[in-house]
Amino acid sequence: MNARFCFPRPASGFAAHGGTAGRSISLCAGGQRLADHCHAAVRGARRLCTLVSSDTFPSAAAIKNQTDNGYVQSFTLTGSQTVNGQSYRVAGSGTVTVSAAVASTFEGQSALLSNQAVSGSLQVKGVTAPFSSTAQEYATPSYALFGIVVTIPPNPSSEYCVMQGSPTVPVTVKVGDSGAIGTCTCYTDSSKTTALGTRQVSYVVQAHTEHTAIIKLVEQDYDSGLALQLTDQVSWRIDTNANLTWVSETATVPTHTYVFK
Repeated sequence: MNARFCFPRPASGFAAHGGTAGRSISLCAGGQRLADHCHAAVRGARRLCTLVSSDTFPSAAAIKNQTDNGYVQSFTLTGSQTVNGQSYRVAGSGTVTVSAAVASTFEGQSALLSNQAVSGSLQVKGVTAPFSSTAQEYATPSYALFGIVVTIPPNPSSEYCVMQGSPTVPVTVKVGDSGAIGTCTCYTDSSKTTALGTRQVSYVVQAHTEHTAIIKLVEQDYDSGLALQLTDQVSWRIDTNANLTWVSETATVPTHTYVFK
């Protein structure tokens, strides 16, 4: 759950270390007003349609609201894991807790710190095992992503990521918008002597309802040899009142695919 618009990603720590879509469909009665807003496939007396909002959504204000207040989110997960060439079904559940941001420093500069904790259990091949991770996510005073430190037991520090330059943070978005947010460089720890690779973050805004939209955050992690290691897609619902609601996350690594809802 996680990156600051980069949005926090519900299970990012778990996913990024081998453990961690957003089109919403609604059934609509036929009618001229709805027909003006969506392409409908007639099924008997009903229409299956995706509403395309013409609203402008306050993305920067929504990020500020969530960062200032924190949140708690439960999730279930399904997916597959490949072991020795054999694919196995995976299931589980967990909870992510993100604290309200407090004043802090990162890389010697003023920052806002949000603490994350992810925990749960995972079932594969009939065996249930717990998982957990913690993260410290840093934003600039203007609520743009600054960096993130992820810890997955038993390692004291598993990942130390720093945003390169200034990330792009759109003040408002509309359905159909997309763009790059920024790139982080990730290291094994704060000494930054051993690079793990880079993390590229982008977004796309998709249709949802007449007055909401889905902001899909897309993260692609590359190792130091530029080989893709993780593709993570997190969907957030946004409304015109600057409310953000987590919807789902899909994470794919070379041997795993996980879907969180």
